[in-house]
Amino acid sequence: MINGLIPCSKYVPLHGALILSIIAQVILVFDQGSSWNSYLFIDWDLPESIAIYCDRAMALIACISLSLYYIKGKVAYLWPIVFWLISLPSILAFTQNHFAYEIVIFCHAIRFIVPLYLIFQQVLSSQIIIWGLAMTFIGHGIEAIMKHPEFADYIFHGWNSFLSSTLAPTQSLVHQILFAIGIVDIIVALALFTRFRKLGLAYMAVWGFLTAAIRLHFDPLLGPYKMLLRSPHWLIPIYMLLLEKKGPSSHLESFNDKNSQLSHTLS
Repeated sequence: MINGLIPCSKYVPLHGALILSIIAQVILVFDQGSSWNSYLFIDWDLPESIAIYCDRAMALIACISLSLYYIKGKVAYLWPIVFWLISLPSILAFTQNHFAYEIVIFCHAIRFIVPLYLIFQQVLSSQIIIWGLAMTFIGHGIEAIMKHPEFADYIFHGWNSFLSSTLAPTQSLVHQILFAIGIVDIIVALALFTRFRKLGLAYMAVWGFLTAAIRLHFDPLLGPYKMLLRSPHWLIPIYMLLLEKKGPSSHLESFNDKNSQLSHTLS
């Protein structure tokens, strides 16, 4: 039990997103490696076995840190997780080894902002979660507008599987659908900063779940882990909706109050 948070139902999506995404990321590292693996092997020219060992060691450290956080109840154990989760997209951006590498860290934002929020939740407003969700959906929206090949494959094969196997969509139609999805993602992200926040969060919860669950269909072996890796995309919007039910004043404290709490914490 962490500071009385776990028994409270509204915190279940928050901690669930953290636990599920970390476990899934660790499993995927052991199965297919991460950006660290290729970076150490290709860019640093380390032996492949050493690169694999280092990659898995970092994943294990993150897993152990997560366990210690829930056993000891100290937020300091979350720092290795934060650094690890930030490093994964940062390497992709640095090595330019990813589609739309310029914005890849935006697409991963909510994954590392969740542990950051847990570390500083005594002095930070949950507004940081809103920013994390917005960055993630804007990043994915831009990727869709840029015609991400993986997204195009999901639409094409999803159309054949669920709609019509005889009337396949043209490449032009797939790109138009991607453009529409990207625009909607960006609009919904911006809606989080307006009076339509609850509507935006509800859309994110549904769309985030569907886009995560689609991995189950396209990758039966690793699909469950790829879905769980993206659990923050739909569990965190649910968490924010639960907070919104109590009204904005219950979780968006004034800037002065936060400053005074921060000063007290650091003193």
